[in-house]
Amino acid sequence: MSVGTVIGGQLYITIGSAGPAFMGMLLIAISIVFLSKMKYNY
Repeated sequence: MSVGTVIGGQLYITIGSAGPAFMGMLLIAISIVFLSKMKYNY
């Protein structure tokens, strides 16, 4: 078993217990990055 597999398992358990909140934070972070990239392109 590699380190990546262990970290992946830990993340999976963490996301499983706090799924909605984590997904919301992830979507917000992605949208912020996306918007900042769009600004720099124009």
